[in-house]
Amino acid sequence: MLGHIQETLVKPYAHPWWQPYASLLVTLGSIVLLRANLMQITLLFWWEIILMIAFALLRALFALDNRSFFDNLFQRLFMLVMAGFLGIGFVMLTVAFTINGIDTDRDLGNGFNVVPQLTVLVLSYSAGFVLHYFMNGTYKKANFFGEMMRTYVHVLVLLALLQVFTMHLIPRIPGLDAAIWGTVALVAIKFLVDVLFGRLKEKGPDFFSAKNN
Repeated sequence: MLGHIQETLVKPYAHPWWQPYASLLVTLGSIVLLRANLMQITLLFWWEIILMIAFALLRALFALDNRSFFDNLFQRLFMLVMAGFLGIGFVMLTVAFTINGIDTDRDLGNGFNVVPQLTVLVLSYSAGFVLHYFMNGTYKKANFFGEMMRTYVHVLVLLALLQVFTMHLIPRIPGLDAAIWGTVALVAIKFLVDVLFGRLKEKGPDFFSAKNN
């Protein structure tokens, strides 16, 4: 039974195909059970983007590209530090793009606690990292630049999405930040973006691999 699951749901996929659905359940659960508003869901998106970058860095560190772990280790560590600084820049842009137009004192109130949702997301990303990177051997042939660039392009698209909502739509549509339909729309669009990039990672050609450049 376990072998069948591994062969059909784990081994064929280099990335966790179920991650978009896990993120969707976390955000929808926050809306339905905790009455989370747009800013509170955006806060979850901030944390998830940080997780995406952190696990991309881990994947890049162990991306062996058909070599041993110690081959080009110092080069990979140097590139990892540079990629980490770029990731910090992405996080700063995430906050800058989404903080305008939202009343944080009001919207982050009501005793909203992000720890349970964040715990689920950390466990989900950790499971995907172990199952779909190490257990199925993806790390052996993974490419450093491919792992980083796929995630960073994904993050850039999410940043553009958040910017449209928080810097353009919210100031122009009164009450959007408090309307549940606006929050659900943001979650739905993010889910579609996540599913799209999930399929591109699995079926699309690796344009960012050094071997194809």
